[in-house]
Amino acid sequence: MFRLKISLQMVMFAIMAVSFRGIVNAQDCQICTATCNELKKENPKLYPGCMSGCEKKCKAVPTPTPEPAPTPLVVAPKYVVMALVYAPPGCSSTTTNQCASATSLVDYSSGSTLGSNVSLKDSFKVGVSYSVDLGPKSVVSASAGFTGTQTNSSSITINKTGSHDIQVQGNGDGIDHGQDQFILMLQPTVALTKQGLNIFWDPGLEGQWAFPYEVYVSELQRPWTMRPGVARQLQALGFTTEDYQNILSLDPYGGKVCTQGRLGEIDQCGTVNAPPNGGSPGSPLDPGRFSPTTWSFPYEPQLASPTCNNGICKCTVLSSTIKNELASSKSTETDSEYTVDLKTSVGVPDVWGLKSDTSLTWTNSNSTTNSTDSAQSATATISCPSPSYTGPEHILVYWDELWRTFLFVPTDISSSVAVHRGKVLNKLGKPMQGQLVNLSYGGKTYHTVTGIDGSYDFFAAPGTKVTTKTGQLKIGIVAKTVSLGTKAIVTTRTQ
Repeated sequence: MFRLKISLQMVMFAIMAVSFRGIVNAQDCQICTATCNELKKENPKLYPGCMSGCEKKCKAVPTPTPEPAPTPLVVAPKYVVMALVYAPPGCSSTTTNQCASATSLVDYSSGSTLGSNVSLKDSFKVGVSYSVDLGPKSVVSASAGFTGTQTNSSSITINKTGSHDIQVQGNGDGIDHGQDQFILMLQPTVALTKQGLNIFWDPGLEGQWAFPYEVYVSELQRPWTMRPGVARQLQALGFTTEDYQNILSLDPYGGKVCTQGRLGEIDQCGTVNAPPNGGSPGSPLDPGRFSPTTWSFPYEPQLASPTCNNGICKCTVLSSTIKNELASSKSTETDSEYTVDLKTSVGVPDVWGLKSDTSLTWTNSNSTTNSTDSAQSATATISCPSPSYTGPEHILVYWDELWRTFLFVPTDISSSVAVHRGKVLNKLGKPMQGQLVNLSYGGKTYHTVTGIDGSYDFFAAPGTKVTTKTGQLKIGIVAKTVSLGTKAIVTTRTQ
C-alpha cells in the first residue's frame, strides 16, 4: 500500500507539471501520454480522465512544418571509366623481317556493346536510401557512341552503341599491356535530387568536357610519355598521380605509376610496371571477373626458310570473329570501385548523405544477364610473332565480364591437359595454316586454328575436367567423330 501511494503521488505530480507549463510541442504530448499509461497500471479508474486531458491539450499543438527539399544539385566528377580494351599479341617487324601485317588488330564493331554497369552505391553513407532517376528518359545519350540505360533501381549500364567502332592494336612480339586502352568520359555531370528520405542521382553523362577519351596504360604508367594533347586535357582537369593509379588498378596488368625518369632520359622505372610479353598480372586473375572462353589459338614464331622472301615466311595466326562463349557456366558476380574528385571548390552539403563532400566513388559491376547470356563478338586478326620470339606459343582467350572485352593470355601448354590433337592437310597433302577447327563435346563447341605446319591442339579449360569420351570435329565441310583424351594425332584432309 505504501508503494502504491508513492507511485500515485509521482504520477499526479508529473501530470500537474505538464499541465502547469502547458503542452507546447509533440514531445510534451508523448510525455503526457506515457504518464497516463503509467497511471493506468496503478489506478485504471483515473486513466480515462488523464488521457482526455492530454488529448485536449495536444490538439493545440501545431503540426510541424516539413523541411523543404533542397534545391537539386549538379556535380561534375573529373571522369568516369567507360571501357577497358586489351591489346592482342603482335609481331616485331624489322627492315629484314616484315610481319604478315603491320599490326595485329581486335575490332569491336557492330557485334559488341562493351561497357559496364555503373552505380554510386559506395558514395552514400550507410542507411541512406538512393536510386537512379532518369526522369522521363529511359536512355541517357552520351557523346560519340556510348549510351546509358537503367539497369535496376540503383545502377545504369554504359554501352558502346552498335555502330561505334573501337579498335585496339598489338605491335610487338608477345603482348604489351602498355597498349591496353582505357576509354574515359571527362567531367560528366551527376544531378542529385531529394524527395523525403530518398536521394536520386541522374547520370547526365553530358558536359563541357564530356566525351569518350582514350588513354593508354603506358601513358598512365609513365606520364612524361603521354601524348601532348592528352596531357593538356588531363592537366586542365587537375588529374594527379593518384588518379592515374586509380585507373591503372582497374587493369590486372596495369602496374604502377612511375615518377622516375623524364622524356629523353634513361627510364628508371625498372620492374614496377607490368612485365612485357604478356607476363603475369600483379595478382592472379579474378575467376569471378575473368572467364576462359571456348577460343584459343597457336602463337608460333614465323618460319625461317630460304624458299620465302628474305628467308622469313609470312603468316597470320588468326583471322576470325571471336565470341564470348564461355568454357563453363557461372553465376558469380564481382565489382570494382575507384574514387574521383569533384570539379568544385565548395563541398557537397551533408543533406545529400555522401561519405565525402569532395568526391564520388564509382562502382563497376558485372551481371550474368549482361555477360554469359548476351552474345558479344569482335573481329580479330593476329599476326605470328617474329622468329626471335621465345615466349609461350599458345594463347587462351578470356572474357572480362566487368568490361565485356576479350583478354589474351599466353599459356605454357606443357602443363595443360590435352583433349584432342590433330593436323589438317589440303587435298594435295600440304599443311593448311590458319584453318578454323571446331570441336564439340559436353554441350559446348571449342574453336582454334591450325599452326604453321597445319597442326592444332585443344586443351581443357583451366580448372576443368573432361569426362566425355568422344567429340564432333568440324573442319570446313568435313565433319567426323574423334576420340578425346588420347595422345594420337588425327590427320584430316580437306575436300
